[in-house]
Amino acid sequence: VLLSWPLIVALQRLAFLGIGNVVANMEYRNLDLYIEEKNGQYIAIAHGPDGDEASCEFWFPPDLDIYSKTGTSQDFGQRLFDTVFQRRVRDLFAAEMKQVRPNVVGLRLRLHLDDVPELAVLPWEYLCCPDQEGSLALSQATPVVRSLRNRYGNAAMLVEPPLRVLVVISDPSDEYDPLDVEEEWARLKGALARLGDRVILERLATPSLDALQERLLDRSRPCHVFHYIGHGDLDTMTEMGVLFLLDEETDSYRPVTADKLAVLLHDHLPRLAFLNACSTAQTEVANPLLGTAQYLVQKGIPAVIAMQGPISDRAAIQLATMFYKAVARGHPVDAALADARKALFFSDTSDEWGTPALFSRSADNLLLHVPTPPAEIERLAFEPALIEIPAGSFILGSSRPEDVAQGDWEQQTVALDSFAIGKYPVTNGEYAAFVKEHPEHRPRGAAWSYIHPPCQKEDEPVVRISWDDAMAYCAWLEQKTGRPYRLPTEAEWEKAAR
Repeated sequence: VLLSWPLIVALQRLAFLGIGNVVANMEYRNLDLYIEEKNGQYIAIAHGPDGDEASCEFWFPPDLDIYSKTGTSQDFGQRLFDTVFQRRVRDLFAAEMKQVRPNVVGLRLRLHLDDVPELAVLPWEYLCCPDQEGSLALSQATPVVRSLRNRYGNAAMLVEPPLRVLVVISDPSDEYDPLDVEEEWARLKGALARLGDRVILERLATPSLDALQERLLDRSRPCHVFHYIGHGDLDTMTEMGVLFLLDEETDSYRPVTADKLAVLLHDHLPRLAFLNACSTAQTEVANPLLGTAQYLVQKGIPAVIAMQGPISDRAAIQLATMFYKAVARGHPVDAALADARKALFFSDTSDEWGTPALFSRSADNLLLHVPTPPAEIERLAFEPALIEIPAGSFILGSSRPEDVAQGDWEQQTVALDSFAIGKYPVTNGEYAAFVKEHPEHRPRGAAWSYIHPPCQKEDEPVVRISWDDAMAYCAWLEQKTGRPYRLPTEAEWEKAAR
């Protein structure tokens, strides 16, 4: 017996097929591209979101690496695309691009280059399809993401507001060219201050390992994003990526290798590391996983944004400011990065828009859940009041082991299409319209007089009905309204209740 129950109706006009996530009615389909080397020849293998697979063999032009540094970004991007996307792989890509609809359906290209380190060092972010307008990574509809094999598998990134960003500002101007770090900090604060309290910026008072460790111990203020402003490099002896942090004993900056930083962050894993510093995605072909970004992802951080080479102060400031503006509006990390790239593209920072690289092991790259106020749905006189729940992802279940032991879902990120749900439990008055046509489903007891609800209780929830009664009522509503009514799933009910 259901004492009170909401109704749900799927809004087919807002429903889209695919694999990925939905934000502000934008759904992403994931196209995975794997590249392998065999007997001196390369093989590209593409996996589509609907299970389609295509492959092709290709030779890599020996001058393409040099051309990436001497030619224009667009020419390089087109040559790289034409080299790799051949025959059936190109056909599959073209078929998936036909599914793309601006602001509705996007195609996320995920690159798997673990087995070809000599190709991984190339700036794939400049990929440019001759049949499309502009480079792929410059559009929210076609973000480019680098995926790395790791023992942790896919990771959920989504957090409820506020998103806490811990900013570590390091400026070893005695050893390196001085950076305009204070300007970047001021611009970040100013940009996000106008967006309310969705994103909270916090600056680490002292940019040292000791201060960072002490701050991370405060679990009442979790660090969702580790944002580093400063200098990055590769250690000449170990070929491992380094960041520069303050040594409080000597009051001087010293290099901190990626393995040490990974140990510090591991027990307090941020969802994202934004390394706004030169060469933090740079690596050597002989040791492709020792770059700062690559190492941090290997050690469990879900996603890292890092720089493949030098980046100017101006570009770094524009990049970070526009990125967090987009994240605060609920954009996935890769889509937000596409927005930030455009800010650089339209400025006079040359081709620096391709310098940032996103390494991610998240399937959807959703970072911040931004709730949308539900909208009322027009209804017929006998129809329950409905509110629209927008498409998107949320965290289902509990993180407490005792709740899971009692039968609750283990905490996980779940993506749902848009739907509408009853604003209130179905009332006696609403149910009475159904009972007049189908008296066999009238409530037994509960002060009903045959098909008439209790006097002066028309607005109270209907009770003492069975599962079969509820299903019959849904079928009747669907017949009368043309809307596909049904009872909500547990995930839909939990999302609507938030």
